[in-house]
Amino acid sequence: MSSALVLCFHRVVPDAVADDYWPWIERGSAITVSRFESILDHFSETRRWIEEQEAADRLVRGRGSADRTCWVTFDDGYRDNLEVAAPILKSRGIFPTLFISTRVLQAGFRLPVDRWYSALLVARASSDSPFASPEARMALLAGPSKQRFVRARKREQDTLLQAL
Repeated sequence: MSSALVLCFHRVVPDAVADDYWPWIERGSAITVSRFESILDHFSETRRWIEEQEAADRLVRGRGSADRTCWVTFDDGYRDNLEVAAPILKSRGIFPTLFISTRVLQAGFRLPVDRWYSALLVARASSDSPFASPEARMALLAGPSKQRFVRARKREQDTLLQAL
């Protein structure tokens, strides 16, 4: 039986600017460079890195040896995948697969979650910040308000952002 582990990332950000990405980091859709390198180091000790074709053979067709392998993927296609993560991966001989949401290639389009998290960054900086407690902060990161926003049409999203 083949054993392939798939590591899926979204964003990798420099440690020095991690605070600028706190909503993504706190929700687990971004990690710092130091954490990313630590994860790669950990799995390098026990796994062999594979590329997309071998992953497809193992996962889709059931082919491959029984050795422990690891495939790295990225979702959504953020710029930091190329500017931050790619050089780290290249230096280690790891060739990931990027799954790019083609809609984000349209001028001016941003994923709803990115719009929400960006608004949270602005709200956190305001004098009447809605982050009175860790519970309030987590509710804004993952609670009903965020879920409503993500599911809404753009016009309603704009209204919700104004209210935030």
